Amino acid sequence: MGIRLAVIGPLQAMDMGGLDLIYKGMKILYPLIDRSLDIQNLLKEKIERKELGIKTGKGFFQYPQQNHLPLKERDKKLLSLLTLFPVKE
Repeated sequence: MGIRLAVIGPLQAMDMGGLDLIYKGMKILYPLIDRSLDIQNLLKEKIERKELGIKTGKGFFQYPQQNHLPLKERDKKLLSLLTLFPVKE
């Protein structure tokens, strides 16, 4: 996920991963690292409205049906970044 954040923000990364899956992970991890419930409550509301991210067409952002442009743009930027790190044999 680290290099992805160089070309997309954390909210779009969450949309791509699926807000329902992010929420499940947060329910396990957050009690150990953060007592705040703000983000968990926000995600729970989105899940209840079936706003799960790219897979449902809406999360923090809207994704028109069958439009894979966000993924294509992300991949194009990632490939460009990867050329900065040549493979050493």
